[in-house]
Amino acid sequence: MDSLFFSAFSDEAASSLDDQIRCLKENGLQGMDVRTVNGHNVLDVSDALLKEIKIHCEDASIKVQCVGSPINKVDYSPENRIAEVEKLKRAIHAAKILETSRIRLFSPVASWEERKGVLEWMGQMAEIASNADIGLLHENDAKFFGAYPSQEKWLLEQLPRETVKAAFDFSNAVMIGFDPMDDFYSWILPLTDTLHMKDFSRVQNQVVACGEGDGKILEFLTKAFQAGWSGALTLEPHLKSAGPRGGWSGPELFAYASQKMKTLATEAKRAASS
Repeated sequence: MDSLFFSAFSDEAASSLDDQIRCLKENGLQGMDVRTVNGHNVLDVSDALLKEIKIHCEDASIKVQCVGSPINKVDYSPENRIAEVEKLKRAIHAAKILETSRIRLFSPVASWEERKGVLEWMGQMAEIASNADIGLLHENDAKFFGAYPSQEKWLLEQLPRETVKAAFDFSNAVMIGFDPMDDFYSWILPLTDTLHMKDFSRVQNQVVACGEGDGKILEFLTKAFQAGWSGALTLEPHLKSAGPRGGWSGPELFAYASQKMKTLATEAKRAASS
């Protein structure tokens, strides 16, 4: 079984690049999902800062795991589709500088009746990404078309698997009333590149650290490891706040969430091997 690879949206720990890298190193995380640096979203970051991010990560032996873009966090409309495609082109440019082959995105807010238009939208993006040798990671964020298991399953099965895979988020699934094991596991695991590591407590009605909520993360990971899955585990704790462009935990809660993630994953790996 492959070694565990831990990454994180490090902007949840700190704003500045130096502090983000320091928090990753202090918490034993090997990867960085670049979302916001020095107060600027990755799509708005200058080429000079992108190059600086790459150099500093290399110096710290941190892998740039993914461009954590907000692409497609919009309503379904022809005008929005045009604008989001342009954002994808910018994200691809950023990915090339950062030397990563992954871009996280979403699917627009749309109804089931609009599914053919959503598929055309996402299919266009998949073609653009494929031509650039970039993979797209679709996150099941609440309220967007692909948040709901039947719709995400339909969408991912229509799109080219070599280009579009899932970044499955446990918390997002529970938050809107679904069960990661009952509603997702059986079909999403073969389509999953990355797991977003945060949990959600129905009783508290809030995001919590891994294992403290209803996400069944230990069960999911154990079965995934038994099946030979070996993708990235990406921390996205959201323990203080969450918004349309990201979340915030602060260095202390980020460290706490990191430890909870690593302990749970290690336990799952041990259980999978026994």
